[in-house]
Amino acid sequence: MNNIIGRDFNELFINSIYNIYTQGSWTKPRSFKCKELISPKLILTNPLDCLCTIEDRKLNYAYLIIEKFTYLSQISYPEAIMAYNSKMKNYFNQKLNDFDGAYGPRIAKGNQLEHSFKLLMEDKDTRQAVITINDWTDRKTSLDKPCTLSLQFLIRQNKLYLIVTMRSNDLLWGLSLDCPAFAFLQEVMWTWLKEKYKTLKLGHYIHNPGSFHYYDYSEKKLLDLLKIKEQEDWEIVNLNKVNNKKNPRWNISHKETSKALKEFWKAEKVIRDKLIFKPTKYKVLNEYLEELFKYNLKKYEQRKNSKK
Repeated sequence: MNNIIGRDFNELFINSIYNIYTQGSWTKPRSFKCKELISPKLILTNPLDCLCTIEDRKLNYAYLIIEKFTYLSQISYPEAIMAYNSKMKNYFNQKLNDFDGAYGPRIAKGNQLEHSFKLLMEDKDTRQAVITINDWTDRKTSLDKPCTLSLQFLIRQNKLYLIVTMRSNDLLWGLSLDCPAFAFLQEVMWTWLKEKYKTLKLGHYIHNPGSFHYYDYSEKKLLDLLKIKEQEDWEIVNLNKVNNKKNPRWNISHKETSKALKEFWKAEKVIRDKLIFKPTKYKVLNEYLEELFKYNLKKYEQRKNSKK
């Protein structure tokens, strides 16, 4: 089994390409050819540096923000999700009027995020702070099957770790969204817990996919991030082509979070519907909302120019 380690997401991503390419095996689930590693352990040593900033990845940061906040709000918001990522329409269940695999409502089942927080506050050494995503209700045909099995928060050596277990994870399209979205929950939980455990540090983010893979049509795009001088002799060449995106630092208390989330979604809708950015009283929310405003403004200008 492979341990793939990165001090930040970019390093973890590049090391993952190398490991799958050199040690993976081709397989063909549902007739889709992909190169796969079985059950590697990905370790991000600094979860605050969980954002992919490699320009050639062309990450949709606005969509990532919506994912983060639907998870934390424990809701599904199809209107917003499809507004920031039109491809998600392909996975929408018209009969249900929602996504089958929406993570927010699944986290809400049994109030799992709040329950995990309560357990950790009561017993610093608990092993029971677990959120389950994929469950028995997924034993059906669907275009939107959850890839995530569970999240476990664990405090050891005065550090908060998050262990995420996946049944399946695509390197190109999945990891660069999943890792920062779940690490965001780790950061939020850490902030909440520090109200009691003042010296608590942030531990590693640990990502365990059963099948870690990329599809055959993605291989060239991924290998373009690396330069092969000779066989087994690799050089990272594109990590100098990074943008200046940063993760805002969460500093909202547990008590204030529910109120802050209501403010976020209210402001987000005004941005999307009216292209007006009304700052909230929370600095960290405003940093996220500013990114959404830039995204919507760019879309508006593109539509305007297309009509000329």
